[in-house]
Amino acid sequence: MNRFLSCIIAIVGGYCGWVGSVGAEEPLSEPGASAVTTDERPAAVSTAPETSVAQAVSTPEQPAADNSASPSAPAAYALPFYLRGVVPGTVARLESTYAMYKLPAPVDESGNTLTSVLTASYKVAPWLAPIARLGLVHNSLDGSSGTAISNLGVGGLLGTPVSTDFKAGFIVLVTLPTGTGAGNDPNAENASAVASASPARYAWDGAIFANNDSVLIGGADLAYVAGGLTVQAEATYLQFIRIRGDNVQKDELRSLLTTGLFAGYFLIPELSVGAELRYGHWLSTPAAVEKNSVARNNLSAGGVRGYFKLGDSISLRPGLSYHQALDEPLSDAEYKYVQLDLPFVF
Repeated sequence: MNRFLSCIIAIVGGYCGWVGSVGAEEPLSEPGASAVTTDERPAAVSTAPETSVAQAVSTPEQPAADNSASPSAPAAYALPFYLRGVVPGTVARLESTYAMYKLPAPVDESGNTLTSVLTASYKVAPWLAPIARLGLVHNSLDGSSGTAISNLGVGGLLGTPVSTDFKAGFIVLVTLPTGTGAGNDPNAENASAVASASPARYAWDGAIFANNDSVLIGGADLAYVAGGLTVQAEATYLQFIRIRGDNVQKDELRSLLTTGLFAGYFLIPELSVGAELRYGHWLSTPAAVEKNSVARNNLSAGGVRGYFKLGDSISLRPGLSYHQALDEPLSDAEYKYVQLDLPFVF
């Protein structure tokens, strides 16, 4: 009996030793296979550590890509004040400039000019948007005032990314002689308003106020956009062709080159600040330059702009800026400008 019990004890002991050795060796097998094939084991024991480790390793790599691709992220491009935008879009833009000046002696009179320009564009392709522009000018000087409608400008804006940080834009536009205050027998006050619009809008868009002419316009812009900073350069060639008013306008053809430089920076996603320089040079010698050689060149400088979502597909980018004439002859007339810009982007 004792021998039988000894045998039973030996068998049980051997079996326990065998089970123990198997249990001790089992963790050396592949953890993944064990986690998948062993149903009896609690999932929290075999899988939770692996999940937390995987998350800890993979999660930090994702936020940068996710944030940059987020559709709600604000546009990095800071819109200039007078320079053209380089991104074609569906836009309705009303921009008004109030110019104050004082004519030097012997005239020695103060006046003001209000110009408003409505621009509409429609994006027909990611790189192309037809564009139309029309303006209104009102001038007051020495107790008299006049109002005129500008010529209509029609054309197209092309835009394309050059690289990750650079965008290029191109403009082709022609003005049609539809404006008022022009011709050989215009109303004197309205003709004076038309004449006052050009110095009040001394940039490429002032061409729509050359109401006796049709103007062919071609220009290019290059913008650097990165890290909330926008730096943009612009050059535009304008060919003026007299269509009417040959008795009151001596120049049949005039050629003008305008350039501009803009720098803007986002302080917060909803607000950018910017400064702008513009320069114009007459390539030809119109009558105004013959009378005053300094009229061949001009330079002027400038604000803040907000960026607000009005809905899922509409945003408003209002801008307010102050500009000062820095070069003759506009500086002699003490030209100062305040601009209010209301672009609605769809």
